Amino acid sequence: MSQPLYVDDVLKSWKTTPAPSERDDRESWLGGSRSGLGTAHEELEARLASWASEASEELGRQSHERAWRLRELLASDLESSSVPLKIRRRTGVPVADRFGALAESWRTETLLESSVTRMAMHRAYQQIIGLGYGVVPLILAELEREPNYWFWALTSITGEDPAAGEDTLEGATACWLSWGREHGYIG
Repeated sequence: MSQPLYVDDVLKSWKTTPAPSERDDRESWLGGSRSGLGTAHEELEARLASWASEASEELGRQSHERAWRLRELLASDLESSSVPLKIRRRTGVPVADRFGALAESWRTETLLESSVTRMAMHRAYQQIIGLGYGVVPLILAELEREPNYWFWALTSITGEDPAAGEDTLEGATACWLSWGREHGYIG
């Protein structure tokens, strides 16, 4: 790895570059100046781009780790209490009631839909995903009662996919119900 190049160093080199004499053609001075400082400038740009990329990756990794830590904390809280059914959103409606209404809307409005992607992109389905971890036990109970395409929502909320590689609704349902039992969401 090369020596770090600091903005101050580049600015100093710009300040110490001799100004054109009155006889010099301004165009040729600018051209010469660019060739002398162009390399430093390009190196600075490259290093800044590299630093920005590394910083972005690090921030993304840290955000991802924080999100998972928060999910783990929420999951442990949810496992140890009946809080998820009592959580209220801005609407003042308990999550279980909101989930029930959205699930019914989704089932009715996608009844004749053959595309799983369009089913998952449905407004009500996306709102269910937005309810977060509190609906995982509700979705699993719904899946246990009547198998349906809840896998996209479960994967989006939990970040896990125990049904990866499964080709059938029954197979994916069995995998998710097994996952739910292992994680204490269903009995």
